[in-house]
Amino acid sequence: DEYLKELETINVDAIIVSSLYIMKRAREIAPLLEVHVSTQKSTTNVDTIEYYQEKGATRVVLAREVSLEEMINIKEKTSVELEVFIHGGMCSSYSGHCVLSNHMTNRDANRGGCAHSCRWNYSLVKNGETLPKTYNIGSKDLMAVEYIPKLIDAKIASLKIEGRMKSVYYLACVVR
Repeated sequence: DEYLKELETINVDAIIVSSLYIMKRAREIAPLLEVHVSTQKSTTNVDTIEYYQEKGATRVVLAREVSLEEMINIKEKTSVELEVFIHGGMCSSYSGHCVLSNHMTNRDANRGGCAHSCRWNYSLVKNGETLPKTYNIGSKDLMAVEYIPKLIDAKIASLKIEGRMKSVYYLACVVR
């Protein structure tokens, strides 16, 4: 509770939450502090956004797997601010629910420690014989720079670039 009060006191713009309990406490303890719903909630539809709005959320970060057409459709039906990823890794699981990194390396992807295990090369074994080709289960990075004008026209409030666990050089290159 003291932490939330302090964030409000020092004029933090908003907190991003994945916990409904933290959202509730923030609304009670620090009513001037905006609450944004994390992509880890895998929000993909208007009904869910309206639920979070009733709970006091002012912005929702949509799941990375939501298409441009779906974003436009959602925004037409809600007054809640939407934030969307425009660059970065596309999880092989639903946004914020991958446990592969945690299972294989004890690095929790949902706490910023993703080891990108889905991008590693894996061998297939058939009848005890390892096939010569390797595979990975990760998709290519999301690169939506060409869609920025459409996102602006759709009144998307904020564009998000994956930056956690990345170098300053990486971020500078992406932003440039």
